[in-house]
Amino acid sequence: MTAPGTPTCPECSGPQMPDHPGGLLEIRHLITCPLLASEDATKAADYERADRRMAMVRAATATELLLIEAFGYYPPDPQITGYDSDDHPVREPAVTVTYLTPGVRRRTWTPLTRTEPTTP
Repeated sequence: MTAPGTPTCPECSGPQMPDHPGGLLEIRHLITCPLLASEDATKAADYERADRRMAMVRAATATELLLIEAFGYYPPDPQITGYDSDDHPVREPAVTVTYLTPGVRRRTWTPLTRTEPTTP
């Protein structure tokens, strides 16, 4: 059962796992959730791209931005995530990916701002 006030997936209503070491977007999705497929693909791509001994900054995916907003936050501030063909910096909402263990990926964001005030 989901605790009252726990953020949920906008597609499958799966609850956030707030104590998971993976961070803000760890959700117990239903197996049929289309966002689960997107998150799994991102996790696999991160694993392939990352040097798991150090942090990697990459552009946030559309699914990550959707979930951040669904959880009541504004998207993170743009950061340089790469360079275009003319060697100009590309600024996009970004996520920092680190690996706590070979199988546990943590995603962190520049400080996120709530879209509405929360009451204690």
